[in-house]
Amino acid sequence: MLKWDQLRIILAISREGSFSKAAKTLEIDHTTVSRHLDSLEKELGILFNRRTNGVFPTLLGLETIAIAEKIEAEINSLLRHRDSTELQLTGTVRLTTTPFFSANLFAPALNDFFETHPGLKVELIGDNQNLDLSRREADVAVRFSRPTNKRLVIRSLGRIAFAFYALKTDLRSFEAQSFLSYDEASAHYSLQKYIDKVVSEEKIILRSNSTQVLLESTYTGAGCTLLPCFIGDTNSRLRRVPGPNAMEIMTLWLTYHEDLRNSSKLQAVIEFIDQIIAKHRSGFIPHDFPFEIE
Repeated sequence: MLKWDQLRIILAISREGSFSKAAKTLEIDHTTVSRHLDSLEKELGILFNRRTNGVFPTLLGLETIAIAEKIEAEINSLLRHRDSTELQLTGTVRLTTTPFFSANLFAPALNDFFETHPGLKVELIGDNQNLDLSRREADVAVRFSRPTNKRLVIRSLGRIAFAFYALKTDLRSFEAQSFLSYDEASAHYSLQKYIDKVVSEEKIILRSNSTQVLLESTYTGAGCTLLPCFIGDTNSRLRRVPGPNAMEIMTLWLTYHEDLRNSSKLQAVIEFIDQIIAKHRSGFIPHDFPFEIE
């Protein structure tokens, strides 16, 4: 008889493309993944073709994956229903946002949250990737990307301006600056599009997937980097470096699955998010921000 643990392994292999990555995702040993797959294939038939560049599902594998996805969706729906009917403020809520917002906005304020809600735990996931809320990879997300899934509740947290910032003692003009930029894999499309428009490739001396790394590098005087204005303008070590034209204002979105509308513990975390955002909202768009977008 098929077991859900076996189907979870099938899904992980199909999504990650290798046994080792599937094992890492499931937090189990690589040999356990291989053993479960071998056992399942003895019952059903060959589900994956093993090649040097990864594993690829057979026709039978695709059919099995489709069934496993339906079962996964039903299980996740059941678990969300359970969470939405719990009245006590206990358990864990998974909040995902960018690594920079995770470290600089939410983590510093969590102690007050825990004092107010001693029965709750928070899993704060700082990740540049958009985790799948339908698959319960997280419960609530704070992102610049607006999801398209119609079963998600989506609400704007505000519009945020970005600008370039350099060390306060670095008085070079925009044209004389070197630039510290995001790598293409981690940068939001709007950020990357703007940087590509106003900065030539030869002037970019550092790329990183971490805003914190770019900020720390800016502190050395190496160059300037693109930051949210409410972060850069309130940092006494930095100064804004006017560019040739302003970047388009970006919207920050709060998202969660509609099945969790009535979840008491989720609403407690959403209230926490709203309180943190409210403290910074006045600086989201500086009064002197140039709105003439070329």
